[in-house]
Order: sequence, then structure tokens, then C-alpha cells
Amino acid sequence: MVRGLDLRVHALATVLLFLACGTIGAQTVYYEPPVDFAAADRRYPQLVQSDAGTYLFVQSTIRTGERTYVQVEAYSTVDGRQWSGPVVVPARFELVDPTVPRLFGVAGVKSGGAVLAFLGDDAMLVYETDATA
Repeated sequence: MVRGLDLRVHALATVLLFLACGTIGAQTVYYEPPVDFAAADRRYPQLVQSDAGTYLFVQSTIRTGERTYVQVEAYSTVDGRQWSGPVVVPARFELVDPTVPRLFGVAGVKSGGAVLAFLGDDAMLVYETDATA
């Protein structure tokens, strides 16, 4: 009987320890208020940080009549508070299926910018941001 009691005491102590750690951790985390970029159909956000700043790339869906296109928009910031308006990448992909797959990938580069690869209608397109913009 003593052994069963010891196991319960250890289990209770472990649970209390986890609860205490969770409470302490939640009090030390700090987040800025969120920035609302767009209420329209935006998907697959990707953040890239470089020496020149931070870039946010999102895939947006545009419907014109019976056709649906996907394009990529880029936002940038230096201080994390003021973001540039969207810069639309000059390529888009026409969807023939109602599902919207992710059609782009991004990576930071040493020059301080970012590189975007996008699956266009005819080819894989690669763009590099201007680190000074």
C-alpha cells in the first residue's frame, strides 16, 4: 500500500510541476498586437528575415468571371511595425481545379533580399527582391 501511495504522490508532484512551469512561461511571453494585412482570400504566408528587413509573402486568389488565378503578393518591413503595401509579383497561374495548392517558395539571400520561386502557367519563375527597396 505504501508503494501505491508513493506513486500517487510522485504523479501529483509531476502534474503540479508542469502546471507551475506552464503558468510561469505564459507570464513571460510578450506579443505585439496583430497587424491585419488583408481580409480577402490569402493563403500560405511565409516570412523571410534578412539583413535588409523582413518580408511576408502570401498567395492570393483572384476570380474574374469564370476563371480563377493565383498570384503572390509581397509585403516588407524594417521595424516590424510599418509594413509596405502589397507588391504583386508579375506572374500568375490559372487554376482549373477548385483546390488551391501552394505554388511558391521563398528564401532569404546574403545580399539582404529574398528569392521567390513561383510555378507560373508556362514555367517555374524566379524573382529576387531589391534589398534597397
